[in-house]
Amino acid sequence: MIVAEVQEISRHVNAIVEAAREQSTGLQEINTAVNIMDQGTQQNAAMVEQSTAASHSLAREAASLTALLAHFCLDRDDRPHLRTTSEQAESTVSPARGLGQKIANAFSSGSRRLVGAQ
Repeated sequence: MIVAEVQEISRHVNAIVEAAREQSTGLQEINTAVNIMDQGTQQNAAMVEQSTAASHSLAREAASLTALLAHFCLDRDDRPHLRTTSEQAESTVSPARGLGQKIANAFSSGSRRLVGAQ
């Protein structure tokens, strides 16, 4: 009778040990998953920080370029002219395209003159 009781207690202790091992394995897997998510979160935060720094730098460079362009006289009245943000938004033709068109027109009209002269 005592032997049977001790054997039953031993079985219960073995079951507890097995359950503790399974819980330990599960906790290790959870810990690994949390570490992976933490690394991903840190990488994302670093990328966001880099993107933010790059966008701020780009904004500063754009403002600097705008200030430099203000020194050029682009209108026929020889006065520097800065367009406001609303004027820029209303503009449909980009300055680069307009300049490209002027260059193309200059070359095409020059070639017509050459053809007419021959």
